[in-house]
Amino acid sequence: MKKSLLSVLLMVLLTPWAIKADELTVCDGAAGSSYVPFYGMYADTQGAASECIIPSDSLSDMAGGQISAMKFYISSSAAAAWTGTHQVYVGEVDQTTMTTIGGPGLYTVVKTAVFDATGSELTITFDAPYAYAGGNLLIGTYVSAAGNWKSATFAGVAQTENTGAYRDGASGSATRVKFLPKTTFT
Repeated sequence: MKKSLLSVLLMVLLTPWAIKADELTVCDGAAGSSYVPFYGMYADTQGAASECIIPSDSLSDMAGGQISAMKFYISSSAAAAWTGTHQVYVGEVDQTTMTTIGGPGLYTVVKTAVFDATGSELTITFDAPYAYAGGNLLIGTYVSAAGNWKSATFAGVAQTENTGAYRDGASGSATRVKFLPKTTFT
């Protein structure tokens, strides 16, 4: 009995384990936007923000799951890393089109950090997983501490409706865009 238990424990400890999280990539296209999901041209202005809404029918495979990270794809990288701090937030909304910027106070802030768009991808690992219930997912970024400005263009798909919006400062009005970024959710 003792030998048998020891053998099982050794097998468990010596067996190579590889755990891969599930991933879902949406909005894979060749269009580009320097406004959504980050508005790098105004990363030097506290209050600048960008938001977009990915419709629930694109995310149905994730309903009831936990989102732990998002990856965006860069088609034209920034000349230098941003030095300011962005808040990244998510939330589920009824609408699929943007009319105004809500800001991080209305949604769940999943990461506050300095981000670097100088490569071909920008990955955001959440501080805590977000429980996704299956609704239209709003993704937002907000400049909470100004730094330098550097523009980057993100890959994605053009839309027929205003699915995104950006503003250049806290008091500025939202400008809407017809774009959704290519996003891989973990």
